[in-house]
Amino acid sequence: MKEEISQKLELHKNWVDTQGEQGEQLYITEEDLHECDFSHMNLVDAILPEVNFSYAQFVDTDMTYSNLASSNFYMANLTGAQLTKAGADYASFERAVLVNLKAFRATFISANFKSANLMGANLSRALFSGTNLECANLENADLTSASLKQCNLYGINLKGAKGIDTVKLDWINIGPEYAPRKIGDDEAKEWLVAAVNQ
Repeated sequence: MKEEISQKLELHKNWVDTQGEQGEQLYITEEDLHECDFSHMNLVDAILPEVNFSYAQFVDTDMTYSNLASSNFYMANLTGAQLTKAGADYASFERAVLVNLKAFRATFISANFKSANLMGANLSRALFSGTNLECANLENADLTSASLKQCNLYGINLKGAKGIDTVKLDWINIGPEYAPRKIGDDEAKEWLVAAVNQ
């Protein structure tokens, strides 16, 4: 990791520890930080839009309230990470590992989770709108009061997911890219319940 980034991380730690009296809030944008290790760090309130985090490690990292808009987490490891109330609109988590992710009330508008592993994730009240969840694994995830409006759920694994009867919908897509199939409210709810009970 670049020395400049390491210094910014240390300043952010001081900023968090002193509730803003010392140090400096982390702000990084349009940087290439692929394969870097941020595991177990406190990145609460960090501003990290449009950063390349592909293949990076965020195991048990706290990114509560962070801004991750349009960042790339391709094949990154976010096992046990905390994204509560984080903003990750337009971000890509394609093929990322997000097992046991905590993302209560996080926003993922138009984000990409194609083939991502969200097994056991807490996604309660999370906002997925126009989000690509194609072939994502949400087995045993908590979707209580989450929004899945206009999402692509083709090939998704929802086995054992919790709170499916409280999910907010208007329509979802359950067909492949070459033959999309949109289904609305009641039919969508029936499809989701069936997917959970597979």
